[in-house]
Amino acid sequence: MENFLAHIRKDNGKEQTIEEHLSETAFLAEGFADNPFKPLARYTAIIHDIGKFRDGFQKRIRGLSASPCEHACAAAQEIHSHAFDSRMMSFFAPLLEYCTAGHHAGLQNGIPTPVSPQGSLWEALTRRVDDIDKYKPLYEKFCAPPDDKQLMLVYEALEKGIDKSSPDSNREFIERYAFFTRYVFSCLTDADFLDTEKFCSGGLERGLKGDFAAALKKVCKKLDEMPNDTEVCRARRELQNQAFRSHSDNRINILNMPTGSGKTLCSIRLALESAVKNGKKRIIYVIPYTSIIEQTADTFNELFGDVLPVLQHHSNFDYDNVSVSEDEAEFLARTTENWDAPLIITTNVQFFQSIYHNRSSKLRKLHNIADSVIIFDEVHMMPIEYLQPCLRAVGYLVNYLHCEALFLSATMPDFSSMLKKYAAGCGFSELISDKSRFMSFRNCSCKDMGKISEESLLCDADLYDSSLIIVNSRKRARELYKSCTRKNRFCLSTYMTPNDRTKVFEKIRSLLRNEPVTVISTSLIEAGVDLDFDAVFREISGLDSVIQSAGRCNREGRADTGFMHIFAFEDDVPRGLKMRANLTKSLLCEYEDIFSSDCITDYYKRLYGALEQNVDGGTIYSNNMKPNCIPFRDYADSFNLIDSDSINVIIPCKENAALVESLEYASAALRKLSRYSASLKCREFRELLETGVIGKKGFGYVLNIPEYYSSETGFDPNYNINTVC
Repeated sequence: MENFLAHIRKDNGKEQTIEEHLSETAFLAEGFADNPFKPLARYTAIIHDIGKFRDGFQKRIRGLSASPCEHACAAAQEIHSHAFDSRMMSFFAPLLEYCTAGHHAGLQNGIPTPVSPQGSLWEALTRRVDDIDKYKPLYEKFCAPPDDKQLMLVYEALEKGIDKSSPDSNREFIERYAFFTRYVFSCLTDADFLDTEKFCSGGLERGLKGDFAAALKKVCKKLDEMPNDTEVCRARRELQNQAFRSHSDNRINILNMPTGSGKTLCSIRLALESAVKNGKKRIIYVIPYTSIIEQTADTFNELFGDVLPVLQHHSNFDYDNVSVSEDEAEFLARTTENWDAPLIITTNVQFFQSIYHNRSSKLRKLHNIADSVIIFDEVHMMPIEYLQPCLRAVGYLVNYLHCEALFLSATMPDFSSMLKKYAAGCGFSELISDKSRFMSFRNCSCKDMGKISEESLLCDADLYDSSLIIVNSRKRARELYKSCTRKNRFCLSTYMTPNDRTKVFEKIRSLLRNEPVTVISTSLIEAGVDLDFDAVFREISGLDSVIQSAGRCNREGRADTGFMHIFAFEDDVPRGLKMRANLTKSLLCEYEDIFSSDCITDYYKRLYGALEQNVDGGTIYSNNMKPNCIPFRDYADSFNLIDSDSINVIIPCKENAALVESLEYASAALRKLSRYSASLKCREFRELLETGVIGKKGFGYVLNIPEYYSSETGFDPNYNINTVC
């Protein structure tokens, strides 16, 4: 058998046999998996590359043929040949077939669909593989499938708690089956990649280590040293202590605390306590906005130092842009591939793609989410149309992979009924039951200004030493900035590159409390940004946005009161915000205090009620679906947590000139340039592409006419170069 090769090293010609690769991969995959999934992970790994026994593959790897040789479907067909050995094997055969057939291309649709007529599991199972049977004696002795006793344990976990009399029982069954499939696939593909990397590259270093106990001491010391000399400081400490006392062994804990009450440090202490007490492997901090993720990372880096290194994984971060050596940058980038680190800060998009995508590059880190404490910051920002699959994912991670979850928000929806429905079996608890101290964080009065002109709005903002205006569109923010006459005026929106936004934030912080400042921004400034203004003006929007905006007003209670103004322009709010804005208008009339817990609960009750059909959708299941028909590929393509109606355009400058040039031949440059990219709506993008304002350059799109971008306001799609003298 040693003559059958899986890999040959390019640098020294060393050979790895198929048996060696399969054995090593099976050992890793079984180790990655938790009970009762170990036998499934081991079997998919020990059989996944049997197609490499084929004559065509052996000739190709030895350089005797240039013809491609399909090998992934051979394992799926071998598994299918055992599908009717027993009832249990028949039930789990599709799961095993999905994993092996897709270990390179990704999890496929079970059957052809109108969206994807080709590339299904059915096609892989029916494809002719003429010569594989003659090699069966070589692999069948070590590729025996799991026995019924092992499979029954998985089946019992799958059906546990499902009410078979419920009309939703089959949906729950298929959703769990799909999750189990992705989990086993994660164990297989990460093991396959790591063993191949180890052999072909001599074993690259990856993985970070940290000390949770030492980090816990640091955060406790930090909290103890926090000032306690104002009403806000005392209220902050009392709420945090209430959370620490209430922290339970329930696997989902809900931390509902006002803006400015110190949720970030409070939550990381709670997570560290759980990690130390319950032996968790990692803490994953999930944040909806890339605009605030680096601020959280900086806080943790400064606090923990080398005791607990922070791994950032999001679209705006590249390790080549930080102060580390080239080797260390490559090491950290590799570590993001499978999240082999004790403290990870990532986005909602990255996190949930690690559960609902179909490609191995995304799913290989799913098994490393097991035994984690997961903090969901600004949890109310989960998109309504994907709320069900997101909550289901949390439930599966908690129930099957021994995770704990912590929900954070200053405007917390009542998730109790949805958790009972979509995350059944997960105990959950509210850490803050006494909300009497919330009043200490209402440091501003709230006034509904009604409709107002841009000119009047800017005049009112000038009455305060520091003012923040938040509007619903990037175009409006740019126009207001141009009309503002204050010397220290700043604009913030996603028309600007992350690099330029970071510079603007630094300038704002240096001037606040020292000179008069007006900031005009879109909603990106609402959450997690530690800025404090005398007055905030918020264009009518959802109540959660209004309350988050108020959190930037007299944040520390330094003044007797701050001034929060809600206004509307003469023209209507954007269509996507109209329902939320109308709900806020109604609540302004009905509630004397729109910041009250009752008002917030009422807001979400009405919002989720009006969008009940959206809340109840968004999953992979469709009527009467069977395990061999799950559309993994189609669902992954449609699972978009953020508005996908936008395209990033790179803004060339002196700092990135070499990277821009490398776009012609290096796709890796695209990620490195993310900090120098601005977002355009697809309609804007098409128009500017047609007129040559932007153009294709290798792997990306680049701004050709510099006048269309300003570091102060970002992209101006409506700029007309012909009107400039």
